[in-house]
Amino acid sequence: SGHCYFSGSLSANTTIALEVYKDGSLYRGGISFVVNTGVASCDVTCDDDASGSNYYELFLTAATSSGTVTAIGTANYTYFMGEQV
Repeated sequence: SGHCYFSGSLSANTTIALEVYKDGSLYRGGISFVVNTGVASCDVTCDDDASGSNYYELFLTAATSSGTVTAIGTANYTYFMGEQV
């Protein structure tokens, strides 16, 4: 077992929800709404005590009534990272 740190970020052209799941259940989440720039940016960061059997996933939900959601796909704006502390 050990202590771990996770961080994720995403920017897109619509309202987004960014969620970290631990072992298949929602652990932390955030929602961002589009502002005047036409871009929503959402960050989620969490610390946790984990055993060797825990796993973490990052999910994005994006709102769209039609068309395609465009994520800003550079490492400056879209990433998921974790480390054992």
